Amino acid sequence: MQLSPLSSSKECDCFSELLKRISNLRRTQITFEGDLSIVNNQEEKWCNLFTNFISGKRYCTFKSCTIRNDDDMLWYVPYQRFNQNFTVDLNNTRLLVFRRQSPKQPIVGDRNINWEETVCLNLILQQLDFHVTCAVCTKTSPQNLQILRKNFQRVYPSPSRRRMDDKGEKEEITFPKIYFAIDDFEQMSRFFSSFLAFSDMVIRDGECVCVELVAKDRYKHREAVVFLGSIRYEVIKQVYDSRASSKWQWANKFIAKSHRRFEFVRMRGPHGKGYAEMAVARVLNCGFETPLVEQEINYNVCSKL
Repeated sequence: MQLSPLSSSKECDCFSELLKRISNLRRTQITFEGDLSIVNNQEEKWCNLFTNFISGKRYCTFKSCTIRNDDDMLWYVPYQRFNQNFTVDLNNTRLLVFRRQSPKQPIVGDRNINWEETVCLNLILQQLDFHVTCAVCTKTSPQNLQILRKNFQRVYPSPSRRRMDDKGEKEEITFPKIYFAIDDFEQMSRFFSSFLAFSDMVIRDGECVCVELVAKDRYKHREAVVFLGSIRYEVIKQVYDSRASSKWQWANKFIAKSHRRFEFVRMRGPHGKGYAEMAVARVLNCGFETPLVEQEINYNVCSKL
């Protein structure tokens, strides 16, 4: 992801300087000698970036720099350990997080810390703003889409998640995968208020849903598209009709008396990178044959049988 400048400004230059140095480090990370490619060890330089730009403010030109002062937490990415089969044990994936003033933080230059990923993770979690646009579109030509309805919201990055298809409260670390939640979308108690925010996003035959995730710096001078995907109405309806939704019966108690049925549909990003997950429900009185509610089991009838 590369952020392109939108305009010049007199605000603090630390973020621009950090991006420039990251770009330079990435460019010189691999050098070539004839037919050989050499990966240079630049952990010391990445550690210096973390000390000067993330945990410190050596290059801040303003005391009220909002880039650094918004978050009191610092994240550290330990190096992955290999098991006896010389493969990464994904079950032991973990992150370290401390308050800025905590004396328990890893020391500068700690060889157990992956300083490159540590810099990038803190950059994503603390120094960038993310917004998602969900739009219902129709094709006006093979290369053009017309937006019919859209919803724009801020989302927040997280290196962990709670599964949307699981009642449990267990949170799993997903790093290096980053998830972006809408109003704590994983929390079922808040899920339906989030769903109502998108209640005007009605899709009909011949239309499609497009999702775009954009990253911007805090001064909104640079932006980049992180994710862009779309899914056609026919695919959504096919998934909704064929999905066995009995596993969602436990969620009905959160949905008042109407017992509206929700299914979760994923759309893949370009080249299969990333995905967006949407909750889909049938519109009331739309005349479709798709079941509107979950069928409850009448245990009194069963007992008589």
